[in-house]
Amino acid sequence: MRKPNAKKLIEIVGGKGLIIPKEGWTNRSFRQYGRPMIMAMHRASTIIRRQAQAEVVRRASKTFQYALSEIVGRFLYLDRGMSRRSAKASDLDIFLEADKRIFLDVVDQVLKDSGSKIRASVIGPVRSVMDQAYSKTSILTAHKPIANNAELAKRALRIGDKITNVSERTRNAMIKLLDQAVEEKLSVRDTMLRIKAQIPKINDQRALTIARTEITNAWSQGAIQSFKESSTVTEVSVIGCESREEEAWNRPSYQQFMYRGESTCNIADVPVAEAEKLQWHPNHTGTIIPTAFRED
Repeated sequence: MRKPNAKKLIEIVGGKGLIIPKEGWTNRSFRQYGRPMIMAMHRASTIIRRQAQAEVVRRASKTFQYALSEIVGRFLYLDRGMSRRSAKASDLDIFLEADKRIFLDVVDQVLKDSGSKIRASVIGPVRSVMDQAYSKTSILTAHKPIANNAELAKRALRIGDKITNVSERTRNAMIKLLDQAVEEKLSVRDTMLRIKAQIPKINDQRALTIARTEITNAWSQGAIQSFKESSTVTEVSVIGCESREEEAWNRPSYQQFMYRGESTCNIADVPVAEAEKLQWHPNHTGTIIPTAFRED
């Protein structure tokens, strides 16, 4: 079944109550007809992001699994070569500190190269979501989107640069498992089995975080580009966050997700010219929407 185009999807999620003024939105028309438009925007955002997140999780998990297989394979090749024994015999050797150093060297080599592979694997869905956010937001705010918009391409590149690898978290988890292996005097074989059993769980969680965070960023960036091109939108807000996360406001690490002294989660009435300053924490679920327009 073919997916509905932008206008058709807007009709589906907006329902019969959706009215988009042909002459463009004003504060007066927004007060009269704005609620169905806002709900349509939030529903479209939720549906599209959810679909894209599943694809990003699949792609990122696959890339992470390939990197893990590469790490284990390279280590065993080097370890067996150093032991100068048969593969079967060397795999039964006790895992030592020297083995740990070899393993971590391999980890650093592989993870250094895998960041670009992660970005390449997920940038397609990310760009698709940004394009859809731009087109659907433009329809709902009653202005014509620009075809082949160069600004969207720039925004997609900036998001791609932010998609980080699992290196630090994965490396720390591996160090913990390797230290346990040395302490418990596990064999090389049993150590590798433990790595292959436990690291994918961490990588899967990281893939989910990347999917939620960057797909939401993609939608927000597409919507913001549309708002900036609108001749009527003057202020934006965020809806749909689970909480305002007041308990985190004073943490130094959370300051990047603050604006004018408060969290960007469910923030209200931000001038559209300031929308670029809004940054969202990992796993953010909110939708950015227009909440004020030019006067009549």
